Amino acid sequence: MTERASQSARRPAAEPSWSQVWHLPMLLLGAAIFVLGLFLAWPQHEPLDFDVMLKDAAVLLAAHNLDEAQQQLQKVQTYLEEYPQQADPEHQARFWELMGDLTYLQQHAQDVPGVLTEAGRSNYQKVVGYYHQAQEIGQGIDRPLNQQSMQWLSRALVRLGQDEAALAVVDQLKTVRDRYMVIRDLIEHRRRNNPTGDPTRLVPLLERFKTQIDQELNEQARLKQQLWLVQVQARLHLDADDPQWAIDHLLLWLQRLQGQATVQEMAPLYVLLAQAYQQEGDLEEARRYYLFAQQQIDRTNGLTADILVGLGRIALAGSSEQGVHEAIALLSEAVKNYPSEPAYVDALIGLADCQARVEDFAGATEHFRLAVAELVESAPAWDARRQRLVEVVRSHIQRCADQQLHEQALQMLTLLLPLYGKDLPPPLLLDFAATHEQIAQKRRAQAQQMATQEAADAQQGGRATTAPPTVEAQRLANQEAAIHFTQAAQYYLRHARAVTIADDAAHGESLWRAAVNFDRAQRWKDAITVYAEFIETRRSDPLHLRAIHQLGKAYLADGQPQPAADLFLQLVENHPNTPETYESL
Repeated sequence: MTERASQSARRPAAEPSWSQVWHLPMLLLGAAIFVLGLFLAWPQHEPLDFDVMLKDAAVLLAAHNLDEAQQQLQKVQTYLEEYPQQADPEHQARFWELMGDLTYLQQHAQDVPGVLTEAGRSNYQKVVGYYHQAQEIGQGIDRPLNQQSMQWLSRALVRLGQDEAALAVVDQLKTVRDRYMVIRDLIEHRRRNNPTGDPTRLVPLLERFKTQIDQELNEQARLKQQLWLVQVQARLHLDADDPQWAIDHLLLWLQRLQGQATVQEMAPLYVLLAQAYQQEGDLEEARRYYLFAQQQIDRTNGLTADILVGLGRIALAGSSEQGVHEAIALLSEAVKNYPSEPAYVDALIGLADCQARVEDFAGATEHFRLAVAELVESAPAWDARRQRLVEVVRSHIQRCADQQLHEQALQMLTLLLPLYGKDLPPPLLLDFAATHEQIAQKRRAQAQQMATQEAADAQQGGRATTAPPTVEAQRLANQEAAIHFTQAAQYYLRHARAVTIADDAAHGESLWRAAVNFDRAQRWKDAITVYAEFIETRRSDPLHLRAIHQLGKAYLADGQPQPAADLFLQLVENHPNTPETYESL
């Protein structure tokens, strides 16, 4: 290779000219301008004004516009979650306080006195949780709940049965009125949830309430609360079946309040006094005070319902036909004109009782049904009116049974089912069993009578004096008998299970009746099962051998001859001189 060629090979390559790279700076400049444009065009977020949003929510709550308040607070919650750095502790505490207010007002609007549903319990737990969250945040900035929220917190705790916690909140309330009104709420709640009826359980709260109202400077407000306290104390002792204490208490306060309260203001005390005399058995004095109270108030006063019910019961107490019709007139007025008063349920029960006595079963059934619906919706399981209703219905079931009106008895019994659901008490299980059994026997007797008439007609060569029963009619009567025998057996079996430990004799009798009714219904497998249980568990029962024999017959009817034969032979070998053995042979 020549020297020139060698130098040419060592010379570096020429750099690119400006004409080749001029576009690169322009691209970089364009990208920078684009980014700057995006930044300038991007919407800038202004600081959120939580004060205004929370104030708007508070105004909506104050106006009870709960739906819009909820929407406003949901919007605030969204912003709190997205921009937590823009909300200070004051905003957060205020938000949770308003959430507690909203949830309390929503649930309070749905409340039924004396009834706390699972949904209601859950909502009140949320109320307490929201307020506690507000308090926890507020502790760091010395921000307590406002007085209204404190009241609602205490009432939510009352609804949840957290009495001590509620009283602790009461101590933080500033005004006397706020304190005694929450204590009053707690007393009413305990009264509605006091299954024992023990008046001493409320004595400490009643004393605390009295201490608070003694501090009330407004005389009219203090008198109003004193009247309420006297009534509560009297009712507690009436509920505890201590009418004499209530009479002495009411007579004393009626004398003390002379000149302080008007006769109209004391009318509830006169009604209570009448009820106490009525409970004591002094019906003349009760009637006198009812009529006196009635003269002091107008017909629109809800006390009129209590007066009408009381007078109706007095009229009914004589058991005369005139008294029953007088009671119907009084109780009908109470039912018609005062459906929103507490005495409405008592009026329904009393009216249904009267109607059943005069055999107006349609009217009685309807009013019993309405009473049951009211009690299921608004009364706890231990409400005394529930037991009163059951006792009245059962008395008419017995009256219907005595008159062979078993279908009406069953109809009234069925009305009671919503009060108990699936957990019927033993007495009602026995009522259902006996009533179904009586209906079944009646249907079977009708079927047998049809068969007898058909046979007699056949002997006379088809010359019947009356229209012969159809085959379908006989079959229907037999089917209805089988259905009712089956239901009777099932109720007897449930009764036997329910009283196994509590009443051995009743257990044996119901177990036997269950087996016999399955047998009559030709439910052979069920009959075999229950007869076998009877034999196993009732070895010393006088019906033990009869059960063995009946079990053998049930096996035979079920197409199982071998176990039937084994049982018959067992009787022959082990008990040769019994009636069951002769039948088995």
